[in-house]
Amino acid sequence: MQGTETDPGLMYRAVKSIFKSATDHGCSVAISYYEVYMDRCYDLLETKNEVPVLEDHSGNIQFRGLAKIEIKSVEEFQALLAEGCARRRMGSTVLNDVSSRSHGVLAVTVTSSDTKSHVRREAKLNLIDLAGKISNPKVAVSLFSIVSSSGFFVSKFVYTRSLCSTY
Repeated sequence: MQGTETDPGLMYRAVKSIFKSATDHGCSVAISYYEVYMDRCYDLLETKNEVPVLEDHSGNIQFRGLAKIEIKSVEEFQALLAEGCARRRMGSTVLNDVSSRSHGVLAVTVTSSDTKSHVRREAKLNLIDLAGKISNPKVAVSLFSIVSSSGFFVSKFVYTRSLCSTY
């Protein structure tokens, strides 16, 4: 999802395309980046403190205190993404020296405002980088390896909360 300097990943490519289109139409672009680790949410852009996840009276999910930073350039986005990636929880596995232990969610929000009608519109895209996956036949047998590689550790939180989240 993140890619490298020589081969940019989906996150960079998506934001670059969105940013160009949004700025061409006078819209602003903001990002939030957080991780879901052991069913808890942590802000990756400003602090590593836990972010409370709440449900409002309408059933919408809210992240209390989650940073939402307006970006002015793709280069600024790259720097923020790099900082956030450095804060993600990592660990080693039998197959990978460095593997993410958390699910990462990059939320990209595009906002347009009509000054005449005072109408404000927002569109949001969530890009979800799931925690590392291991192939069963190549891994030393342990309950954790079997369960995590078969997908059972993909948190229900990611599907029920992150995909339908709002601010």
